[in-house]
Amino acid sequence: MTSACCCPPNSIPYFRDDYTPQGTKSAVGDLEFYTVGTPVEGGRAIVIIPDIWGWDSGRTRRFADLLAEKFQFVVVPKLFIPNFEGGTDGDALPPDFDLNVRGGECWPWLAQFTYEFLKPKTDALLAHVREQGVVKIGLLGFCWGGWLSTKIACDHADIACVVSPHPSITVEEGLHKGVIADLVSKVRCPVLTMPAGNDPPTYLPGGLIHDTFATNNQNSQSVHFPDMIHGFCSRGDMQDEKVLRDVTQATQLMVDFYTVNLA
Repeated sequence: MTSACCCPPNSIPYFRDDYTPQGTKSAVGDLEFYTVGTPVEGGRAIVIIPDIWGWDSGRTRRFADLLAEKFQFVVVPKLFIPNFEGGTDGDALPPDFDLNVRGGECWPWLAQFTYEFLKPKTDALLAHVREQGVVKIGLLGFCWGGWLSTKIACDHADIACVVSPHPSITVEEGLHKGVIADLVSKVRCPVLTMPAGNDPPTYLPGGLIHDTFATNNQNSQSVHFPDMIHGFCSRGDMQDEKVLRDVTQATQLMVDFYTVNLA
């Protein structure tokens, strides 16, 4: 049985980025989201599904701003409501929550965020993006967000592609008692996964998730970052030369992937 945890043991904890975001907060009904860029009629957009520290954690908004420069319009939804102990900017887990020490306390809270629970929010968000004239939508899911991005891609045929650094698609089984093979077999769009060194081998060639994505769409890719720890892309300390190197590489990979698949 796959662990219920979305992050492998000793993964990178919460990280606060001192970056000043360029976008704004908006809302559709009771769904709040961070938005940046200007939508273009017939254009492209990226929806970022964050990790379990939510819409204002790590480099999430930095990535949103960067991608908006290249792909016109980016949104980051606030999904983890009710939050846990106040959350981060009202969403998800609080900054001082230590998964390695208290992880078991938050899994019952996280388990309530099934796809059925989240679907009204994600459907409303995608409808809002489409109403801006966008015709091609890519998803970027960090960690747990990789699982939700996969679920969304199964349910929305117009999702053009999915990117997931250090994905946690395995929570489908460990947390929600689903069947991973059934989930990934339904994804037809190209998927780029970028597993870290302590992520499970299912994302690598010969692994179930990798091989299913590659079989379903020849443009799917998996790029391994063996020197990195789960969470490196959004939460790693870029003062470390190796982290800087690999975050830079991962960023270029995602830009290249979107450039091809949102063309």
